Amino acid sequence: MRGTLEEKEQSTIVASGRIDITGHIRYEDPPAVTDPNDNPLNLLGIYSPNNDIRFLTDPNDPNTFNLDVHAVLMAGNLADGFNSRVFNANWNATPPRGVIRLVGGLIQEYLGVFGVMNTAGQLIRGYGSEFRYDRRMSRGFSPPYFPTIDRYQVRALDLAGVRPVWREGSP
Repeated sequence: MRGTLEEKEQSTIVASGRIDITGHIRYEDPPAVTDPNDNPLNLLGIYSPNNDIRFLTDPNDPNTFNLDVHAVLMAGNLADGFNSRVFNANWNATPPRGVIRLVGGLIQEYLGVFGVMNTAGQLIRGYGSEFRYDRRMSRGFSPPYFPTIDRYQVRALDLAGVRPVWREGSP
């Protein structure tokens, strides 16, 4: 998938299998990550509950150098038995491709690889990463029908040195 989300559009894309990102995914009106009060209306969620989200770009396509992704990405669920992650499919097989600039959020079961750096910190394979949190999420803004938990409750109190156990609360 690749493309642009219109100025006032809010969408969630869910697939039971792997989701491939093949190019830029941009908001027509992206949030200003340095301005906590910026509130554009467009928002995208990309969710693969039973598999990975991978970046699968053509190394010969100049339009995929320095890739922009504006979305909240979520891969996996704890009960599926699959090691879900967000990663670059060609992290070790392509020359340096610049950076993946994510504005949004990243939720994954396991850490995915985007590229390889040498001991001096220079990118030598794949993509580097520049991830910026979309502050609208901290204000309760989320993609439509995206899996969220907004209420928690304590199951066991911290008595006699026992740490509390948290679980999802009911509305």
